Amino acid sequence: MEGYEPFFGLNEAPFSLAPNPRFLFGSASHSAALAQVAYALERREPLVVLTGEIGTGKTLLCRTVLQRLERKTFLAVVDDPLLDRDDLLRLLLQDFGVISKDRSRQRCGQPA
Repeated sequence: MEGYEPFFGLNEAPFSLAPNPRFLFGSASHSAALAQVAYALERREPLVVLTGEIGTGKTLLCRTVLQRLERKTFLAVVDDPLLDRDDLLRLLLQDFGVISKDRSRQRCGQPA
């Protein structure tokens, strides 16, 4: 193993391109954002928007919330702000299990 992992006695790299909720540091601002998102979901708000500068931990917070939710909770995470109306609807329908990803691909690329 090379790098800082053995130096600090780490078994795995805490920094990667895919944020891992195991490495969430509960700073005051992150804890407050996490509490606000959790509260909105408990109230069954139809839409929750999390914004912030690049690298501030938005994706990590979303993954942490997903990990902590009960399995019976239905939600969709939209992480592409540039989706057009049809693609957004398709993503939501896929996430809620109304259509399969295979069915969606057929409609996008070829007639069914």
